[in-house]
Amino acid sequence: KKVEDEAVGFIKGESDEIHVFECKINPERFSAISVRKFRRYYPGGKNYCFSPYVENSYQLRFGELEVRFISGLSGL
Repeated sequence: KKVEDEAVGFIKGESDEIHVFECKINPERFSAISVRKFRRYYPGGKNYCFSPYVENSYQLRFGELEVRFISGLSGL
């Protein structure tokens, strides 16, 4: 179930990569379920979670899925 404090976007990277961007007010509420579903069809690319409450960027692993948590474009 989607909540009101998130948005999801995609952007084409180099070659066939598609990067996923999920915006969360609270990064602790991030769930990898939708990103995992997307990656079944488009396996190549990076996964990001944008949040205004991320002071220093960091990465978390959800199984084989790696997500980078950042607060702005400078963290890309």
